[in-house]
Amino acid sequence: MTPHFDSVAAQYLFYFAAGIVGLILLMLGYKIGGWIAAGSYQRDLDKSRQDLFTTQAGFKKLYEGEIVVLK
Repeated sequence: MTPHFDSVAAQYLFYFAAGIVGLILLMLGYKIGGWIAAGSYQRDLDKSRQDLFTTQAGFKKLYEGEIVVLK
């Protein structure tokens, strides 16, 4: 459905405004996507750090247990 305009200037103004709104929506979507990606990356990084800490603690307990057994 295409709007009908009596004036060519009004038609150009309408399409220019629609283009600006479209550009703003694209930029907004880009920023929101970046925020979502950054949050996801941070969550994965935190999980990786927690897994590393848990693994190190497990190896430390194993090592200390072996030292006690050898003594």
